[in-house]
Amino acid sequence: MAVALAGHIADLPKSRAALPHAEIVEWWQEIDAQRHAFLLTLNDAALDRIIAYTNFAGAHLAFPLWQMLRHVVNHGTYHRGQVMTMLRQLGHKAVPTDMILLYQELQQAQVNA
Repeated sequence: MAVALAGHIADLPKSRAALPHAEIVEWWQEIDAQRHAFLLTLNDAALDRIIAYTNFAGAHLAFPLWQMLRHVVNHGTYHRGQVMTMLRQLGHKAVPTDMILLYQELQQAQVNA
């Protein structure tokens, strides 16, 4: 998954701000579909597979895939908090970022559809 995402990130123009909203949405939908397809392939053996890599500091590391996936979720939470802090510093109102609230909103949208 990270390799697939890295390919997409490398394809981004130098200034992502220059992308029209529709292109960003389309690009994200493609990534989301690839992520979903990847997750459907996982079983216990795949999750226990050791992934070895070299980090940006040059250290050689190796972890089971399940630990790396947990890290991705946790790291995303960290960045959501950073974004909310930046928005508040710019004078904007904070918005909820809890996943359960997203699920609640999606459930309500299905009821109303």
